[in-house]
Amino acid sequence: MSCVVRMASGCLLAAAAAAAAPATEENCAVVGTVRGKDRRPLAGVVVTATSGNVTVTDAEGRYCLPFQGGEPQAATLVFEAPGFSLLEIPGLRLEPPAPRALDVELIPSFLEEVVVTGTRTERRLSEAAVRTEVVPRTRIAETHARTLADALELIPGAQVGSMCQNCNFNELHLLGLVGPYTQVLVDGQPVLSSLAMVYGLEHIPARLIDQLEVVKGAGSALHGAGAVAGVVNIIPHQPARSGYSVELRQEWIHTTPATAGNAMLDWVSEDQRFSLATFVQKDHVRPVDLSGDGFTEVNVRKLEVAGARATALLLGGDAKLALALTRVEEYRRGGDRLDLPEHQAEVAESARSRRTAGDLSFFHTLGPSMNWRFTLSRASTSRDTYYGSGGDPNAYGNSKSPVSLADAQFSARRGSHLFTLGAFYSEERLQDAQPAYGRLTDERYTNRALLIQDEWSLLPTLQLVAGGRVDRHSALRDAVVSPRVAAVWFASPAFTVRASLGSGFRAPQVFDEDLHVTQVGGEGQVIRNHPELEAERARSTLLSAEWTRSLGRGSAMAELALFHTRLTDLFHVVDDDDPRTPEAEFQRINLGGARVVGAELSLGVSLAAVTAQLGWTMQRARLDEPEPDFGSRRMFRSPDQLGLAMIGWTPAPHWRATATARYFGSVALPHYAGYILEDRLEITPSLVTTDLALTHTISLGSSEGPRLELTAGVRNLTDRYQRDLDQGPLRDSGYVYGPRQPRTFFTAVRFER
Repeated sequence: MSCVVRMASGCLLAAAAAAAAPATEENCAVVGTVRGKDRRPLAGVVVTATSGNVTVTDAEGRYCLPFQGGEPQAATLVFEAPGFSLLEIPGLRLEPPAPRALDVELIPSFLEEVVVTGTRTERRLSEAAVRTEVVPRTRIAETHARTLADALELIPGAQVGSMCQNCNFNELHLLGLVGPYTQVLVDGQPVLSSLAMVYGLEHIPARLIDQLEVVKGAGSALHGAGAVAGVVNIIPHQPARSGYSVELRQEWIHTTPATAGNAMLDWVSEDQRFSLATFVQKDHVRPVDLSGDGFTEVNVRKLEVAGARATALLLGGDAKLALALTRVEEYRRGGDRLDLPEHQAEVAESARSRRTAGDLSFFHTLGPSMNWRFTLSRASTSRDTYYGSGGDPNAYGNSKSPVSLADAQFSARRGSHLFTLGAFYSEERLQDAQPAYGRLTDERYTNRALLIQDEWSLLPTLQLVAGGRVDRHSALRDAVVSPRVAAVWFASPAFTVRASLGSGFRAPQVFDEDLHVTQVGGEGQVIRNHPELEAERARSTLLSAEWTRSLGRGSAMAELALFHTRLTDLFHVVDDDDPRTPEAEFQRINLGGARVVGAELSLGVSLAAVTAQLGWTMQRARLDEPEPDFGSRRMFRSPDQLGLAMIGWTPAPHWRATATARYFGSVALPHYAGYILEDRLEITPSLVTTDLALTHTISLGSSEGPRLELTAGVRNLTDRYQRDLDQGPLRDSGYVYGPRQPRTFFTAVRFER
């Protein structure tokens, strides 16, 4: 649930609490003292509980939270004060008449590592001028997402689609634009190279994600002008206390079993200055043939991930050092005759992927109004592949893609202005060899960028952000300037309006879709860039209005967002086949312009036992002129409508039920000859899927002691899956749409301490 105008509502809440009659020690549910990092008591901190009771700390930082009713209850306590990070303490057991003692320490907001993605500065969501959507850890956990790909499906207006019937390569689509238009960041850094993005959405375990932050449109240019549709920033797991967890998961895709397991160990020092989080996950998905033709629709996947993240507070808590390391290994294969070597199959797409990534970041505050940060990142991806048909012995290939990043940023507040200066450097080396298709790629891309931004508080209710980014990309002759302006108006404590205007570009380089060879009609599709391909440019405008209201012990919200994106020198892939070669050749050209316009409606309500959210997107992505192959003005794979609905229900203590429904609107999709007689453009049907899950939590001891979670659920309950998939060795493996997998039952057991 969005927390827009939290600061304004917090002030009203504090005033109400201060006006209330003081509670006496006899009727206190929780008592304690709130201090800052320097151990000085903090006055005026608002303390609330999910049960509805509220109080405020006195001049000595002390508080007394009164009971709400006379029955024992579980509650989450929230401590909030201007200039300090929000602190939530879940799962407290309140049992009258004895009060519970709880002293807490609040951290200044400028010390937070989590950054609101829209401005690259430590902004609370309620203060951000750039519209930022958040998928919190609680929602990811409640829907039992297994990988990043599952978690991305919780973003309203987003679609994660399978791009290949053989290898199940996934892409994220935002604002009606396909995968390469969206940039995926890890802790603010674009460390996922073009090669890593081919299968990378399934290489990041959902358990490692504390939060997803989403900025749609080119208003996200400060993170990379290539993010035309927007950016998704993964906020990695940061432990708050020492503990560990172990989870085992069993799935049945139709009747075929699949297994997954993960373990996490968190350590936090007693003084909260040092922390270490370690993680391992292992998944095994077995192949599934839905049509009975001997060829897979769900491929075999074996994934192993291990990683660690260490943090240290230095210089008396004014600085933070973080080091993270991750190792991913995955094997996947689809097609037929999986028990034989790839070159003995009619169709085989296989990949053995290895990725090692590390980053070092340092954040230092020079006072409450000045800070700087520096990040170094390095990731290396390698892959051995086979993309072939008809038993081709030459269809083996290999790819390598190391990427290095350096990012520095300085922010300073002067009066009503917050100035930010930044410098960014990236280098990506791409080596790809596919002998069967005459493709040998050896490219080196570098980008140097400078950014500047001014966040200006004109009035207490009006903020303006102006700035931009200058990129010098090695694939372009000239530097590119990408300006951006945004504003937020707090019209009332319940009503907020945001607007942003920005521009971006995509350089003419090799994209992730080029590194995957789709099999069609017994031959591979190869995409090459036109020798004179120019950069694609984009301008985006977004306007949103949000309303929030307190409902006693709950809240409600509604938001309407309008967006418009104008593309010029559009990248478009057209048929360019040479009949003298064994592969089917396509070429990426500049094809005039295009427009994407649309609206997103979000509704949400949170009550004592029920939370619900509804998102509906209506959009229209059209080319200025018909494309040459099929004569269509519709942009391929861009649905006119998308829907997402989620309901969570707590019918009794320790029980939680969730239901998620998704609407996949129809798309225009090329269907190439092979299984069918001739190429044609399909308008696919719309589909609706439903997911259900029920979780029971068993406390093993006290309310803060170890616990056991038992979960049972089903994804795509009604098995609404593509019915017209091609069959046999001549199938078009790129003709796929709709849900990523058919009906899947699952159970999970999780132990946490």
